[in-house]
Amino acid sequence: MKSENLVFKPRASLLLQLGDQLIRNENIAIVELIKNSYDADASIVKVDLLDINSPLGKIIIEDDGYGMTSDIVKNVWLEPGDNHKKEDVRTNKISKKGRLPIGEKGIGRFGVHKLGNKIKLITKHLNSKEVCVNIDWNKFEDAKYLEDVNIEITEREPQYFIDKEGTYIEITDLKKRWSENEFVELKRAIEHFNSPFNHQADFKVELYTNLDGWNGKILTFDEIKEFALYHYKSTIDTNGNETFTYKFTPFKNMDSQERTVRKTRLMTDKNGDPIRTRINGIGVIDFELYCFDRDNKILNKFLTADKKQFTQYLDANGGIYVFRDGTRIYDYGEAENDWLGLDHARFNQPAAKISNNIVIGAVNIKRTESTDLIEKSNREGFVENEAYKEFKNVIKSSIDNFLSYRNADKDYLKKDKKEKREPVVDDIKQLKIKIDLSEINTKDKKDMMNCLDRIESDYSRVKEVSLLTSTAGMSYGIVIHEIEKIIKEISLRVITENTSLEFKNTIYHLSDIIQNYSNLIRQKKQENCSLLEIIKQAKFNCGYRLSAHNIEMIINENFDKHVKCSYNLLVGAILNIIDNSIWWLHKYKIENKKIYICVAKYKPNYVSIVIADNGKGFTIDPADAIKPFVTQKNGGIGLGLNIVNEVMISHNGLLEFPEASEIVEIPKEFEKGAIVTLNFKEET
Repeated sequence: MKSENLVFKPRASLLLQLGDQLIRNENIAIVELIKNSYDADASIVKVDLLDINSPLGKIIIEDDGYGMTSDIVKNVWLEPGDNHKKEDVRTNKISKKGRLPIGEKGIGRFGVHKLGNKIKLITKHLNSKEVCVNIDWNKFEDAKYLEDVNIEITEREPQYFIDKEGTYIEITDLKKRWSENEFVELKRAIEHFNSPFNHQADFKVELYTNLDGWNGKILTFDEIKEFALYHYKSTIDTNGNETFTYKFTPFKNMDSQERTVRKTRLMTDKNGDPIRTRINGIGVIDFELYCFDRDNKILNKFLTADKKQFTQYLDANGGIYVFRDGTRIYDYGEAENDWLGLDHARFNQPAAKISNNIVIGAVNIKRTESTDLIEKSNREGFVENEAYKEFKNVIKSSIDNFLSYRNADKDYLKKDKKEKREPVVDDIKQLKIKIDLSEINTKDKKDMMNCLDRIESDYSRVKEVSLLTSTAGMSYGIVIHEIEKIIKEISLRVITENTSLEFKNTIYHLSDIIQNYSNLIRQKKQENCSLLEIIKQAKFNCGYRLSAHNIEMIINENFDKHVKCSYNLLVGAILNIIDNSIWWLHKYKIENKKIYICVAKYKPNYVSIVIADNGKGFTIDPADAIKPFVTQKNGGIGLGLNIVNEVMISHNGLLEFPEASEIVEIPKEFEKGAIVTLNFKEET
């Protein structure tokens, strides 16, 4: 048996493949070269695109960084995959300007092949000779192995970098003729190389072309952000505490007041458990977001900028970007990468969610702290490990918090707008057909069909009333929209999820919502009922949940009163409030969780049901909490207290959130928790 010791012999075309396959487009190729300038401690990088719409086009990239010696060119720049920068990051080796390398893979320089076939490099390190390199990439096509291609390197007395240092790269024999739109896209990519929220004073990129009209004036980020109605800025520490500032700034002449909210909250996941970012090596996160409104009525009436440029800017630049040490991590924020699922969420809940084309946001992390967030080999995003998943969850939680305030301030924008009504009954019929043709088992299929029958009947009733009246002041258009979006969600999932418990629960959840509103609309006959009996019935209905969450419910039976009311509606209203308390008591991991309920007369001319818990109280203004789609629950839809409020309006009563000092019946241990009262007028 014969054996040999062999070595890999890389083909000459390998470098061309690296450039073509690992560098997605021309913009990325240029940005990769800009990254090299940043790593070289450059203060300024000049990118000139000359005659790029013709065969004589030329691309020049020049910086004032520390340049390269002959040894570095030979042993680093000409070695694909050299990992000295990665080693600098690992050992936290900081440059003179306090920078850690952002180009770690050693392949970015070969992206110049994406731009053109010929390259001239001139570089000079302080107190060293000038080094010139000429590369003709066409030779790599003709040669068999890398070792067969000779690279011309000249070391000379300075001719270009006289009394200074830096690097000059000139690319000719361009691969394509550029269009003006492609140049604008490059301008956008370079503008977002550094975070627009946090300009680096010691690093600047200048882009220029000699083509007439291509350097025309376009809106800048600093100009566009002035038209954002909502602004959110937060810092998330490694214990999951988010300190944030939310600001609503209405346009001039808008009938609404500016407001600012500053708070600190403990971030939680969808189960209500605290998020601990330190576990996964993410570090401190700074998050900033500007949110716009693109409604034509708003733009036509209030926008002072060019409407076309405004919408085009948001279409091209909208999204949430990620920056590490102030420089961009691709391709988060690009149109094709909905990495946070914003567009999908808005499709399901357009009134309550945001999409990429109405926001511009930036997530900033530090390289030294985010060691578990690992960039992919192609430089387009992070490896989707557990740290990355946690990272996404943190940002989503922050966005949900922002939405709880934004949705409260968005109400005035809906004035004089008619809800677009879709043929939902037909959608339900189509959904029934899909379920009937699916592989769902017979029992579940029958249950779902019966549930959809109830939904269809109740929905028709809600819609009929919504078109004829505004009983109890309810915004029925919002109710209809909520039903429509859930039906769409079910339709999208019915074929793929089959017997998924979550899928079935979505249908049952929809049935509960529509039934609540349908009951309210029907205005069932009101009778004299004992408030204590209603409270006890509510406790009985939620007994299992209280037991599962180890919550003690205390009912004070020292006082009772009969009022004229709809028994079932009031039971449902109390259950909604109890449900909120259960969720928040669990979220904050309150020990010895308790809910207290009594009947009291704390308000003149009213008798009240008082519900309190021993949690941490409301996290948002209660006046906002009753508005539809305003919630700080992860995954919540923000209709619970809205329903309760409508129930009380239908009873000519009041939903209030008093201080503990106003109600003598409330025990001391509940003074700091959430307190809600259902107030009924006493008959005279």
